[in-house]
Amino acid sequence: MRLALALTLALSIALAVAPAASAQGGATPTYPDAVVLVSGYNSSSAFTGPDPACAGKEGDTWSNPAGPAAALRAAGMNVFTAPVRRGTDTPVPACTSAGAPVPPAVDYIDSYGDLDDNGAVLANFLAFLRANYGVQRIQLVAHSNGGNWSRAALTQNAAFAGLEVRSLTTLGTPYIGSFMADLAVELNDGKCDFSDRIEQALCDAVIGIIRKVFADSGPTTIKELTHTYLETWNDDQRIGSCPVTTVAGTYLKIPLVPFTYYSPSDGLVGEASGLAHSAYDISLDLIPAPYIPGLRSGVPFPVVHS
Repeated sequence: MRLALALTLALSIALAVAPAASAQGGATPTYPDAVVLVSGYNSSSAFTGPDPACAGKEGDTWSNPAGPAAALRAAGMNVFTAPVRRGTDTPVPACTSAGAPVPPAVDYIDSYGDLDDNGAVLANFLAFLRANYGVQRIQLVAHSNGGNWSRAALTQNAAFAGLEVRSLTTLGTPYIGSFMADLAVELNDGKCDFSDRIEQALCDAVIGIIRKVFADSGPTTIKELTHTYLETWNDDQRIGSCPVTTVAGTYLKIPLVPFTYYSPSDGLVGEASGLAHSAYDISLDLIPAPYIPGLRSGVPFPVVHS
């Protein structure tokens, strides 16, 4: 909720100001340096370009007038938003300069979709920006599972050869899993019924959020957000030395749960997971951190996942 307020200065300072676009006649403007915003799970974002008329038309994740997209635009960045649709819902209308190309339907990420598939789609979208907008260097800013889709895209970087990814900044990304997804998988007929008292207390505290967040998603989506799935998936990601800055939310603190995988959290993702750190689960089993050579662990903010 206050995520944008906490991040605007950090993002504006951390990202290098991009040169202004150039165009001749009626040609599509070119943007050699750009920022690409990638929303996450259960989101719907328009494809938008740097045209000032597109401000506020990015979709629910990025359109807040006090949010990162607005702050980055105000700082002189060339900001694009990756197109994301929610399952089979109608996509949010695209916005770009008059007559400028828009990505094909196959370049729309499915926010309920498979991690690797979404990575491939994002990689193709980056190739679209290179071919159609002259983008040569990008900085990725991703929310929630968009951070994992970005890592999957970097692992499949042959699709956008010739385009340099200079950095990745993630906001509330579940690097080692979402404890909410873990609980959703284990719920017994939608009821909290755990023998471990800490797990029971945790479930009692958040069951309403679980029911709301995962109501429309399929079993594949939930499974791929669990720590058991991501522990294996993380081993297959190869993103080189790309600098990665992680930001986590810590608004929610659950009594009797002294593990940073669960508490504090942003309501969906624990602090350790959002910062790409290792953690212990309730059974005291280690959840290893992903191997990220360029990790620049950021700081937590007292904000919620939304």
